[in-house]
Amino acid sequence: MNISVQSDKIYSYEFTNEKQFINNLFDEWHKEMYQNVEQLKNTNLDILTCDRCMTKSLTNKNIFIRSDICKGCSTMNRINYDYYISSSKEIKIHCGKYQGGTIRMYSHKNVDTKIHKSDKRIYTNNPFANYVMISSLLHVITEQKKYPFKVPYMWSYICNDTFNIVLNMKYMKTLREISLNPVLSKNSPLAKQSIINTLNNKIVKDIFIQLTLLCYFLSQFEFSHGEPSINYITFSPQSCNFIFQKINVRSKISLLICPSTKSSITYNKNRVFYSKNITINTQDVFEHMDVGLDKDNYSGNYEKHRIIYRKIGNKYKNFLNLYSNEGKYIKSFDFVIFFTSLIADKSYFEPFKEEEKLMYIWKNIWHPRDYENVISDVLKIKKNNFLNIYDVVKKYLFREDALDFAMKSLYDL
Repeated sequence: MNISVQSDKIYSYEFTNEKQFINNLFDEWHKEMYQNVEQLKNTNLDILTCDRCMTKSLTNKNIFIRSDICKGCSTMNRINYDYYISSSKEIKIHCGKYQGGTIRMYSHKNVDTKIHKSDKRIYTNNPFANYVMISSLLHVITEQKKYPFKVPYMWSYICNDTFNIVLNMKYMKTLREISLNPVLSKNSPLAKQSIINTLNNKIVKDIFIQLTLLCYFLSQFEFSHGEPSINYITFSPQSCNFIFQKINVRSKISLLICPSTKSSITYNKNRVFYSKNITINTQDVFEHMDVGLDKDNYSGNYEKHRIIYRKIGNKYKNFLNLYSNEGKYIKSFDFVIFFTSLIADKSYFEPFKEEEKLMYIWKNIWHPRDYENVISDVLKIKKNNFLNIYDVVKKYLFREDALDFAMKSLYDL
């Protein structure tokens, strides 16, 4: 039986069955990310826009309200198991090659799709539009470079006054979720009854290696996350097996970093980012600099073993403005925040501190005189998010080359 779906325009798509429809749809969404990257040359993102849809028709059980539905909402309905979408906007895929998978919609009351350009800067005033641009760029870059990375972003559309983004939840398992898996933790199969479930040492090491490699790969494109924290580190249940920078990675899990609406990246020599109000800001983002010496590996060449430390200190407001509002790339910052956020999680840090080589790396990204205060403050953090981690990091001197230092240390693990 052929199924016809009427669009807002005067045409319809026809597919022989639902399975073919969903498979074709996801293939089209994949291609659309490449189209989004091409659109950076234009002055607008070409997002499917519908303005004749009954408000809340997606989540309403009333059949009469649901009959007045736009092409975008109709597409989401056809993917779903149920005839309506729950208030959580989670959708379970009912057939096709992704059958049983879960996707989720996020909505934002801003439908601006304009792309602004000036002096090798490409930016938007809409955080959701930026998320689409950055996710599409990450997808294209990682596919072209053959780096094993999946972005959760799948598709977006505008319904009336709402910008909707669709994410694949398959790649969004949290550290908490994997710590409850007895295969990955130190706990028994009754792990869920424990207050704190600690990961096994192999998984802890795998997570650190994958985080370092991914941050290093993304740094080649000057990627800045915007809100780095453990909340954006997610895991795919799929195992990974790849080689990057001559480091062989084999693990039962795959670590991913989900971009944020404030993420930025350099592509074709243009800085792509989100900004509420772009300004020209040339102020320094660090209060203090100090110089140390790598005594463990010192060979008599001072310049080769010199370590530069930076402290954000009283420049913290200016730092955040440049970093989160103007897309400034700051070497090692994302890595330091992500790493610190992992350490602040007890299920990760408890087995981590048993690993001497890992602890050596962690201790040595900080100035020696600051380390004891750093670890004391980090372990006192109650709510593990970007601002709370940032409040600790900004007070202390960290290595400017922290990411490069961690990369080099991987060869000795």
